[in-house]
Amino acid sequence: MKQVLCIAIFGILFSGCGMVEMPSKMDKTNENMEKMIDNMNHTNDGIDQQKQLIPFENMLKPENTANLFPIPTRMMPYGKKLAEAISAQDFVELAYLWLKEIDEVLPAHKVDANGNEIPYTQDEITGINHDKTAVLMALQVVAGFLPQKAVQEMIESQVYNSGRYENTVYTILMLRVQFTRDILLDASLLSKPLDNSGKVAQAVDYNKNIDFIAKLPFAGKIALKTTGFIPTEDSPVEQLDTGVALKNWQRIQRSAERDCNVTARGAEPKTGDAAKDQQLHQVEVNQYNQALSDIHTFIGSWSR
Repeated sequence: MKQVLCIAIFGILFSGCGMVEMPSKMDKTNENMEKMIDNMNHTNDGIDQQKQLIPFENMLKPENTANLFPIPTRMMPYGKKLAEAISAQDFVELAYLWLKEIDEVLPAHKVDANGNEIPYTQDEITGINHDKTAVLMALQVVAGFLPQKAVQEMIESQVYNSGRYENTVYTILMLRVQFTRDILLDASLLSKPLDNSGKVAQAVDYNKNIDFIAKLPFAGKIALKTTGFIPTEDSPVEQLDTGVALKNWQRIQRSAERDCNVTARGAEPKTGDAAKDQQLHQVEVNQYNQALSDIHTFIGSWSR
């Protein structure tokens, strides 16, 4: 890009200036161009960092982690923005650190007059476990909203190439399944009837992410195992059940066929223009039929 711009500037200078002045003017122009491009690069880096830093700083603020169940609603907007901005490698490293924090970091004990540690109170234990849950759910949210391309990048770099964070990726994949299954599907879309084609299509897109993970050749290694909660036996642990993908396809199919009667109900008056309403209805029918076709294909893929 810099060479093209310099060539263009060279042509302008050549047409309007004498040849004697050309070398010094070109040197100055190239110097200015290099400074401008360097400033642009720094600006872009700063913008990228802000896109990551702002959601990172806000996601775990106390007011956004106060209520985590059934849906961490205040964390999700920030987690989604972070997932869209962070690179696969940066998220793998962040996940490693946060998982290590969950397992190994505890607040310092208070001490008595003799310097002996005082056991945590029940309120302190509740607070500790809540904070660890918040960090775990933050990882779930980001893992769940990661673009599929980023998921494939981390699998390629860490699993296929036996990277430093191979085990972390297995955990990230389990967190992605948990968030998609428990939050995006169970607590959201599938908590009510799938009564229009957009809901059906969205449910299909969500479960495609689970299906992809469930079919990975190394699916048997995908699991979450934490140890840092109090007591230790209350620490979240889960091994991937690959059957969850098929179960979800069947649930989505049942609701779609039962609740989304888009074909039977005909065009609805929405815009005040009958012709446009009919066009919109046809778009919805097409979307619904495509979603059903996808569901049948995926169900069939598990029957082979």
